[in-house]
Parts: sequence; C-alpha cells; structure tokens
Amino acid sequence: MFAACSVSVASAADQPSYFLKPRFESVVTNSAVKFADVVDYKGKPQDLFVDIYRPEGDTATNRPVAVLIHGGGFRTSGKRTQKYIIHFANELARRGFVAASIDYRQREGDDMPTAADELPAMKDAAADSLTALQWIRTHGKEYGYDPSKIFLVGGSAGGRITCAIACRENGDTGGLPVSDKFSTTDPASSVASEKSADYARDGLIAAAVLWGGPEPEYRCFTIDGGDLPCVFIHGTYDSLVPADGSAFMQNELAKSGVPARLHLLNGYEHSLKETESAGGDAKPQSAQWIADFFVQEWQRKNPGERVPAAVPEVQAKTGEKLVLSAPVSVQGFTPSWEWKRDGQDIPGANGATLTIENSEESDAGLYEVTMTNREGGWAKDTMAHVTIDRVPISAVNHSKGGEGGKHRHPESLTLPVAKVVVVADK
Repeated sequence: MFAACSVSVASAADQPSYFLKPRFESVVTNSAVKFADVVDYKGKPQDLFVDIYRPEGDTATNRPVAVLIHGGGFRTSGKRTQKYIIHFANELARRGFVAASIDYRQREGDDMPTAADELPAMKDAAADSLTALQWIRTHGKEYGYDPSKIFLVGGSAGGRITCAIACRENGDTGGLPVSDKFSTTDPASSVASEKSADYARDGLIAAAVLWGGPEPEYRCFTIDGGDLPCVFIHGTYDSLVPADGSAFMQNELAKSGVPARLHLLNGYEHSLKETESAGGDAKPQSAQWIADFFVQEWQRKNPGERVPAAVPEVQAKTGEKLVLSAPVSVQGFTPSWEWKRDGQDIPGANGATLTIENSEESDAGLYEVTMTNREGGWAKDTMAHVTIDRVPISAVNHSKGGEGGKHRHPESLTLPVAKVVVVADK
C-alpha cells in the first residue's frame, strides 16, 4: 500500500526523479471528456473523447502529462479503455503523472483488407492524436499539468501512430502512397485531416512504443536527428506485430543520434501475453521502464546535457590495458558472446567483456559484439529480457519459430561497441 501524499509545485517542476516510483495509493478519473468533433470516413459525425487519470488528493499544478494511444488495428473494436491502457494510465498516475487516454477515428475491418488500406486510417488516427495534443496543450491549468512536459505512450496500432508523431514532419510520407480510396479531397488524401495535419512536437519530451514498432508498410516518415526519443518494449514471440519493427526503429534512431532504448522480453506474445515459454505479468516492469526513460529524457532537457555518440571513440596508449564491455544488458538467461574487430573474429573473446592487457597499434579498429539469444533458452518462470540503450544494432538475425512459424524470434543481436584508437606512449 502507498500512502496518499501531495507534492509541492516546486518539487514537481524541479525534480524529475520524483516521478520514478509509485507514491500515490489511488487515482481519480475524469471519463469521456470531449476534445473534438470530426467526420469519419463514411461522412458520419463523430465525437472524440479523452479519459484523464490523476493522483487522488494531489494539488500540484505542473505535473508531466502522458498521452496514451490505444491499439486495435485501426478497427472500430479498438477502445481507449483497453485493459493495458488503463493499467499504464494508472501506473503513471500513481507515480504522479497526469495520464490522458484518447480516442481517434477508426474504420471497419472489411474496408481495410490490406496494409495499404490501413495506412490512410493510420494517418487519420495520427491527425486525431495531434488534435488531442493541441487540446492537451491548452488544458493544463484545469487538470494540473505542465503542457511543456508531454510524453506519449502507444500500444500496438497506437505504437505505429506514436512513431509517426515522433518521427514525421509535415509533408513527409517516407515514400509511401498518399491516396485513400475513401478520400473526398482533391488531390486525394486521407479523408478529412491528413492534408492539413500539423506534425508539431511542441512540449513533447519522449515516447514509449509498446509492441508497435511499425512494419515497413506503416513507416510514412523519414528518421532523422530531430525526432523524438523513444523507448520500445516488445515480446520476442509476438505473432501479430513482429519485434522486427521495434528493433529497426531503435536502430535507425540511435544511428541518427536520437536517444532510443529497446527492451525485448523473451517468449512473450503481443501485448505481453504469457505463453508456454514465458510466464509472469511483465506489465509492472514495463511501466517502470517507461517511467525510467521518461525521467531520463526529461532530465536530459536540462542545460548542458548532451546525447553521447552512438558509437563512442575510445583512445588507448600502447602497452595500456583496454577493457570494452558489451552495450547491452540481459536478465534471466545466459547468452553467448562473440567479438570482432573490423569484421574479423577475435579468438577466445567469448564473454560480455573484452580485455586487452597490452594495447598495440594493431588493436585499433571498430569493435563489435554479437549476443546470441537462443530461442527458448530461458526458464518459463523467469521474465527474461534484453535491453539495448542508445547504440544502434548493426545486425539482427531472426529465426522462425512457434506454431506455424508465426513469430520471428531475434536469435542474435550484433552491436557496435567502440571505435578504438591506439597511440604510441611517448
């Protein structure tokens, strides 16, 4: 049990670490607050609503706010009240965030037989999410949050939407089609709002993408150094949205110099459902990962904080001891490790740490490590997982597995560790 407590305005504004751990016993919810009138793809008027979750009894007025975007494949069955959305909204509110779960327009499944048909629906959903963000920016005083401290959380299809908001610029399509068979505009575009959607990221600090790293068919954006920092959480046995997309996004953001973290949970299905290979509720740990990343990126906004290079340069002197560590953490299983320098195997280097006792000039080069994550090589009752932070993935080797080969488990991950320069010790 957590004691009900309040926090002063100063501590909420000045101490991001305050929001790392649950502090509040209960949460109050304002349900079905209307934020927009729209017209759906069939020309029918529709109201869009948001549910607001706040720590009960707290009087602070400058809290961070997390906007949650639900999943559902852009189909009308998706709801802002999905169980995992409610779970994460409450988890964040108990930490002191204000959480806002939003609606967006959706379509009938029969009208979207292919991913190409879903893409316009995703763009309309993103436009509605941007409208929700505009509403969020103007209602901070009413609900006790600071609109300059906005975070995004998107699950499944909501994760695809979140990636678009995090990475897309106005007019950017990523080379994907812009037409919509239901369009009523000229030139053809998404039904009502794609043409005028403003992909502004004012006030946004970071995003969490839950089992929704988009497949190529949904990447209507170009990734660059101005994109939003993102944390990706994905089960390795996801048969609905493969983990490939999250690995790709983390890799491309890290290469562009954008803070990006990837948590792969071994054996879990879509929405972190337990399987025969993985047991235990992974959502509480995931909520902590989200809070950790949000606080990290909030703190990084402080003056003087800089993003470290994706692949650091390490300088050593001849004869000096050099120690390199794999930029990845693992828990719940024991992987195998292989090291390379400039693409060549380093004999005997089979641990997470590589030690060179007496550096020579010939030891200079790009060092990479490959971690083998053998499928099913962990105990079912252990929440085994892999975490990669701020470094790109130079290679991902997936193996088909599971019933009917539905999922693609990342069997190995290759990560650049450092560019080593060895200079003569004078």
